[in-house]
Parts: sequence; C-alpha cells; structure tokens
Amino acid sequence: DVDMTGSEITITPAVSGEYSGSLTVIDDKEATVIRTWTINVLPRTWQVIWEEHRISLDWNGYLDQDDSHTILHFPSEEGRLYSVNATLTLEMDILPFTQPQDNFSLTVILANDGWTSTVRTQQENITRNSTASIERNEMNTWPEARDNYTADSLDQLMEMLLNETGHRFGQGEWQWVIVAEEADPDFLIDDMDPDGGNNWELEIVFTMLVPRISEVGV
Repeated sequence: DVDMTGSEITITPAVSGEYSGSLTVIDDKEATVIRTWTINVLPRTWQVIWEEHRISLDWNGYLDQDDSHTILHFPSEEGRLYSVNATLTLEMDILPFTQPQDNFSLTVILANDGWTSTVRTQQENITRNSTASIERNEMNTWPEARDNYTADSLDQLMEMLLNETGHRFGQGEWQWVIVAEEADPDFLIDDMDPDGGNNWELEIVFTMLVPRISEVGV
C-alpha cells in the first residue's frame, strides 16, 4: 500500500518503537528503484524531582437539623497525595437557651480506594467551638527525591507517575458529607425552635508531592 507520495516525504512517529517500510523512486523514464528501511524511535527521557506542597481548602455554610451537605472534588490531579487533615468546626452556641452544643458528623468517602471514615463533633473545652477531625498519613509511599523516566510525551509521563503501583491512593473523587445530626435543644419558645441548626466551616489541608519535570538527553 502507498502511504505517501511526493518529491519530499517526512515521517513523524508519535509513539516510540521500530518502524519499517520501503521507498520507491521513479524517474522521468519510468525507471524505478526500491529501498527498504527500518528506524528505531526511542522514547524521550525525563528527569522528575518531587516537591512537597501544602494545599489548603475550605468551605462553610449552615445546616438545619437532619439536613446534610456533600462536597465533591479531585485534589490529586497534579500530584501524589501523602497526607490529609480535615477539621469541621461549628459556630458556638452562646445564649443559654441554645445550649447544649449541636452535634454534627463528618464523613469522607473514597469509593475507588474503599476508604470511609466518620467522626462526630465534640466540645472538649466549654470555651472553644465543637470540632471533628479526620486525619490520615502515608497514603502513598514517599518517592525518591530525583529519578529518570522514559515516556513518549509529558501527558504519558504524568499518567505513569500518578498511576504507579503503590502511589495511586486518592487519585479519584473525594466525597465529604456533613450531617446536622442534633441541633439541641428541641423544645419550642413562642412556637419557635430556638436552635434549629448551626453554621459550620470545613478546612482541609493536603500534603501533596508534585513532580517538577524536565526533559534530558538520552
């Protein structure tokens, strides 16, 4: 089969590997010469230096008793996650008729990794807000500080790095669910619930290993 014709032909392989073919030259008298050829295209070589980054995220809102709020996000699109620390903080109920403090729950769900954890708010000191925290360290092993890889493109290299065995925990969707389980007290004052819900704030800090990539010679 003839793939290309012309006085000048350029072949630009997009993928490394061995390529072979033939070249047919025809002169003005219809004389022909055929030459077969083989070329070996090597993958590109990249140097990867891992840098530690801290990423802080926060959300806030208000929930009535029995209501819930769900947050979905993908925090690991640019690197490998190493640790997470999430803290749910409730606005303090100060007035006497709004006591005791409300009880909320915080749940994290990583469906792809089969990890779920739930905690409930506690007030360990009456002068401080009720909080609940979820923490996990060493989600992925710490890589070598500097290493060389081969890949045909930067996109292919990033896919390799983020899906390497032992380093892909947390690469999918993260789901956080906040539930207002109890907003005490429940008795009515002038036909109104004095404490129907509460304001909340969720702060999440990720430690992430982000690759700094440069192409090097073979």
